[in-house]
Amino acid sequence: MWGIRGFFETGEEKAFTQTKGILRIAHKANHLLNDIIRGMSSIDDIKKLERESSREYFKASHVIVSGAIAPNLIDNMIIMVGKEENITDSVFKLSRQLMRYRVKGRKINDYVNGKMHEFNRLADSAITMLIEMHGTKSISRMRELRHRIKAIENKGDAVRDSLLDYAYKANVGFKGFYHITDLAYLYDDILDDCEDSSDIFMSIVLALAT
Repeated sequence: MWGIRGFFETGEEKAFTQTKGILRIAHKANHLLNDIIRGMSSIDDIKKLERESSREYFKASHVIVSGAIAPNLIDNMIIMVGKEENITDSVFKLSRQLMRYRVKGRKINDYVNGKMHEFNRLADSAITMLIEMHGTKSISRMRELRHRIKAIENKGDAVRDSLLDYAYKANVGFKGFYHITDLAYLYDDILDDCEDSSDIFMSIVLALAT
């Protein structure tokens, strides 16, 4: 079994430690978003996390471009960090959209909120697995986590499609239609970024291992 220790250089280890912090912020933001879905919170705390994530992104980018990192890995690492920073950014956009508008009708709101909770649970799992990918020493475990994140993203596609179908079929008006479709695509972006980040992380690790 391959292990991470032994093929990471100091610069790469430092960069991955920095990016793990970005994912922890994303995990906190997604947790707070669950309260907003239930109508029990404001977006202030998520906005603070979005700014914190942006600061961590610039720190990580600086470590990557100025550290002792293999030149052929720099571009992929920058892209990966951007994907991970995008997660909190999308969570903030989602929270803002949820606070701006609520579709009229309890039945419609119950359905949309139910789908948002499904998305929230999927994102929580995907982000948790990404954090573990950054910390595990086993390449076989990384591969397992990557496959599980892909499976979660596929489940998210099904939730997205059911929300889109509902938006087209239900009598929700123009604002309601826009609101529901926007929510579906924003959470889909989160899961896509989780999957893309896991793919890039895996390719970086395999490049270092060979």
